[in-house]
Amino acid sequence: MVAKRMGVLVLHEGVDQYLEELRRRFPAVEFQPIRQPAGLEALSGFPAAIAYSCVTDGFPRTEHARLRDWPGLDWVHVGGSGFDHFVADGPPGMLSQRPAVLRAHRRRHQPHHKRGHVRHRLLPGEPRCDHG
Repeated sequence: MVAKRMGVLVLHEGVDQYLEELRRRFPAVEFQPIRQPAGLEALSGFPAAIAYSCVTDGFPRTEHARLRDWPGLDWVHVGGSGFDHFVADGPPGMLSQRPAVLRAHRRRHQPHHKRGHVRHRLLPGEPRCDHG
């Protein structure tokens, strides 16, 4: 049996700074760089399981929401300025970074906070939450 190669979209205008290092360190992963929003259309058939993106001037927050419709995508990381723009019209159960929501979330998981990073056990019906 041949293992399926994992595909990762990297949406970042500065991807060239670290793309070769990623490919060197993770040879079984196919990294597909997208340096500007127009690149999303060109790669719409790329079989990605993961998308890493970062909000920048060249890749504004509104463009990241287009990842919700990417077929086969299992995990999305949006770095930069929160992810409210990503979940605004998203499915129920996604976390939001609105202050009141985060305050309630922190109170519920306070014992698991260490050095500003959260990794906690999931409660039934709760979405995965890893953030710093």
